[in-house]
Amino acid sequence: MQRHSSYESTDLATSSSPKPLRPHHRISHTKSRNGCYTCKGRRVKCDEQRPICGACSVRGSQCTFPSPGSTRNKPRRPVSHNTNGLVPGKCDHAAGRNGNEQAISPLSFNMGPVGTPTQQTETPSHLNMNDLNLLQHYIMHTSKKMSIDRAKSLVWERVFPDIASTNEFLMHLLLALAGLDILTRDSLGCQTQHDATRSSDLSTRNLKLAKLKVVIEHHQLGLKGLQEELWNTSESNAELLMTGSMLIVGFAFASLRVGNLNPEPQPSPTIPYSSPENADNNNAGKPHTHWLRLVRGVSSITQQHWMTLKRGRCRALLQFRNSHEDWKLCRSQLDGIVPDGIRSKISKFASGASQAVSNLQTFLDAFKSTEQFPTDSEESSILQEQHHALTVIEDMYMRVLYALQLQKVEPQSSSDLDAQAEIEAAAVTSWPMLVSQGFISSLESYEHIRVMEGLSFTILAHLYLTLSILENTWYLGATFDNEIVKINKLVAGLNDGQLKKLMEWPMEVIRSP
Repeated sequence: MQRHSSYESTDLATSSSPKPLRPHHRISHTKSRNGCYTCKGRRVKCDEQRPICGACSVRGSQCTFPSPGSTRNKPRRPVSHNTNGLVPGKCDHAAGRNGNEQAISPLSFNMGPVGTPTQQTETPSHLNMNDLNLLQHYIMHTSKKMSIDRAKSLVWERVFPDIASTNEFLMHLLLALAGLDILTRDSLGCQTQHDATRSSDLSTRNLKLAKLKVVIEHHQLGLKGLQEELWNTSESNAELLMTGSMLIVGFAFASLRVGNLNPEPQPSPTIPYSSPENADNNNAGKPHTHWLRLVRGVSSITQQHWMTLKRGRCRALLQFRNSHEDWKLCRSQLDGIVPDGIRSKISKFASGASQAVSNLQTFLDAFKSTEQFPTDSEESSILQEQHHALTVIEDMYMRVLYALQLQKVEPQSSSDLDAQAEIEAAAVTSWPMLVSQGFISSLESYEHIRVMEGLSFTILAHLYLTLSILENTWYLGATFDNEIVKINKLVAGLNDGQLKKLMEWPMEVIRSP
């Protein structure tokens, strides 16, 4: 018997009633026969996205479909589910076009050589002293700054440690996140490559790199356990998968703070590396995009049992009171909305958000009309993905402005922290699941970066701003300021005046006091 998520059943129940059947006609099958052999063998629903279906891509399984013509039914498009603007409900555009979502895999860290080899650790059956220190740090520090919203913060502080205490792979993921927090607090992610290379105390650097290796080991062991748990997905372990997904998402965001730890980067002739004298370690080298695929992979896990999770202990993490499209009712009234008392870069963002969306759209329209790519070309496909990414930017930006407008009518809530809480409640961190795979792929073509790929990175910089303004969340804020600086240097290397101009506003926002 096929498994159906509870939210799918709800959507189907509200659909229109079927028309009366004609007499003497056989009722057609409602189940597709075009699913992959792996899903058929596991007796689970296959979304039939080729060449790799969603279930197999998440689990890292081999995916083989029946040959064309061997089945009676044509492949169906996956059903779209409305979840009030949250990630699971709006990811169909992103996943529907490109079903070959990569399997969940560990993030890579270019650490360079470590002077003193670290002791290889086995998969622990119990916590050692170092692990206990990481756990203590998570409970006392990391968990308290994962969200500005108090209800969400309590899930990180109490629910996740409770669930992880009886599930080894979740404990690995929790300890990895805590270790990454410690490393960034120790300024490993902010230390310049130049300083790291010239430091006379190499043992200190090696010790930090050894700590990072421990963090990576926890991260990899946690991912391995999560993938094994995915083989038995059901309502009974939906909470475990939700916990693992959120811990990995937090790790993926925070990983940008350590980035490339190799003191001897190899510059690419097409991508300008920043100078060690005036850029920190995070600002050196290419912008990181590999984290996007990890976030997309684990975020899709929660979709199957969405309604079950909405009733469980983690439900606060799925509730975003400002995640809606009410902004469309007052679009023209949102320009420059800044509550009194806001002096951070939120103010700069609010004053230029609408114009920034307009400038991006104008550039894309002009580029399309000038180049005139064939409709079936790769370039034409990228332009379509960029156009969709612009609609995501507009939605995220307008949610932010609308949230600020709601706060403006409440004089008692006018601090930067309150403004960030309202912005977080607009689910602005959901955009990695809303942009398409094709758009992400356009960010990974490093051999020959043209203006077209430069535009993709410029769009990415504008998306990063929605995370950059959340300065009181440790794994956001300055983390994405650094990535925007990288993109600005990449775009400057293309020597395109219009793209450079489009990057001026994001740079002004992150430089705001």
